[in-house]
Amino acid sequence: MPNISINLLPPELKITKVQEERKSKLNKISLSVLAVCVILMSGILVLKTLQFINLQAIKKDIATVQTQISGYKTEEGLIYLLQDRISTIKTAQKDPSGSVISFNLLQKLLVPGVTISSFTVDKNEDINLTGEANSLGSLQQFFDNITNPDLTEGRIVTVTENSLGKSSTSNLIFDVTLYHHPTSEQLNLTNTQPTAIKKQ
Repeated sequence: MPNISINLLPPELKITKVQEERKSKLNKISLSVLAVCVILMSGILVLKTLQFINLQAIKKDIATVQTQISGYKTEEGLIYLLQDRISTIKTAQKDPSGSVISFNLLQKLLVPGVTISSFTVDKNEDINLTGEANSLGSLQQFFDNITNPDLTEGRIVTVTENSLGKSSTSNLIFDVTLYHHPTSEQLNLTNTQPTAIKKQ
């Protein structure tokens, strides 16, 4: 006689069990999705942090490079100034008829605290000077030298002050013209005395 199986459980209980299993699966899937989202968000946060750190490092490097460039520009300006002065000296040395003599004479007349930034000699061998002095005393001593016939060897007749002012560093800036003659014999002059500094 065959076995007969009879399910005495109500159908509602079977449906409830299926629903619970489905709900459990959904919960597991939800937790898995949530875990993945948390991992992704953490990864994004770490990436953003690293990008921020790298950006700050790049900005710092840029600031350092800009500072270096500024320093190089200052050094480049000084190099150009030195090259200009060297060119002026070489030009004077190539003209022994008067310019080099005037330049050498000027070197003897300079005093500590006075620097010459521009030195030009025209066709009449008159000299235009532009320079700076760190004090009124040193500038006055320089002016006394260029108007002293014993020191100028009789080569400077008149000194004209073109301008006098102050630089951004509070140094005195001056622009003067030295009118001179090659030799007293050539001009048939004797005991030439330079006049006091004249203002234009």
